[in-house]
Amino acid sequence: MKYYVKRVYEGTLIVGSEDIFIKDSISKYFNSLCIGNFSTFDGRINALKNRYGYKTLTPLYVSSDLIFFPTMSPRNYDCLWINYFAVKEIRDEEVVLVNEEIIEVKQSVLKMQFKRFEEIVF
Repeated sequence: MKYYVKRVYEGTLIVGSEDIFIKDSISKYFNSLCIGNFSTFDGRINALKNRYGYKTLTPLYVSSDLIFFPTMSPRNYDCLWINYFAVKEIRDEEVVLVNEEIIEVKQSVLKMQFKRFEEIVF
C-alpha cells in the first residue's frame, strides 16, 4: 500500500508498506500511474476540476483504491500527497495513517479534502 508521496531533493519518495525512491518528479510519477489506467495526470486533474468545479488542491483519482490529496499547494516543496485509503484517523490538524505515522495538515484543508473524497467516491 502507498501511504503518501513527497518531494525530496533528489526526486520523489513514495512512502508505503515498502518505501520507494525515484529520481523523477512527483508529476512524472503520478503521470506513470495514470497512464497505467489509460489517462494522464493532467487529464485526471482537469476532469475533476471540470466535473466538480474545484479551483485549488484538486485530488488525484488514480484508481478505486488509490486517491491522493495534496496537503497544501502542490507547488510548495513541502506538499505531501496522501492516499485517502491510508488514513486511519483524523484528529483536529493531524492525519494518522495506518502505519501510525502522524502528519500535520491544516484543519480547513482536511475538511475540504474529505468532503471532496466523499463527492468522488460516493
